[in-house]
Amino acid sequence: MVTLVLILGLVSCASKEGPEVAPPDQIVLPNMVGLYWPDAFKQLQNAGWCGVIDREPDAVVQPKDRGRIIHQFPGGGQSVSRDARITLQFGAF
Repeated sequence: MVTLVLILGLVSCASKEGPEVAPPDQIVLPNMVGLYWPDAFKQLQNAGWCGVIDREPDAVVQPKDRGRIIHQFPGGGQSVSRDARITLQFGAF
């Protein structure tokens, strides 16, 4: 497993309420499966996440899914700490 640490200076821990509300020290993780990284990152920012991404090796997929997130852990809708480690797997061919 490769660890990808985001050093973009773009991560904000500001709390923004979404459709579901988590305790103050937690967020409801968005479902990012099927999204490209820029869109997924925007959702994480909006949720108030400021943790680390672990990237699993890319998986072979159909051309239409290349570059998209095909697996995430924890799954979307789960309540996690704002600084949780999230594991993502992207599609490649």
